[in-house]
Amino acid sequence: THNVTAPSWLPANVDIKMFIENKRGYVFMPAYPGVYNNILKRTEGSVLVGVSDSSSLVTEAGRINKPSFIPSGYIVYMR
Repeated sequence: THNVTAPSWLPANVDIKMFIENKRGYVFMPAYPGVYNNILKRTEGSVLVGVSDSSSLVTEAGRINKPSFIPSGYIVYMR
């Protein structure tokens, strides 16, 4: 797992985390009410967006294994 440093012009937000593992990037944040549905609407139901539970990332396409560094109850974008 590698930390990703945001550009200096981007304001810091301690709620948003970024990691890269096995050539896949993850951006994740706590799932606040309404945010996940808004993201799904704006991405037209992208399967690259999901919500984490204790063991999986739940996406529109189904469940995938959750990396251990992502807590439960987070909105996750994978790339």
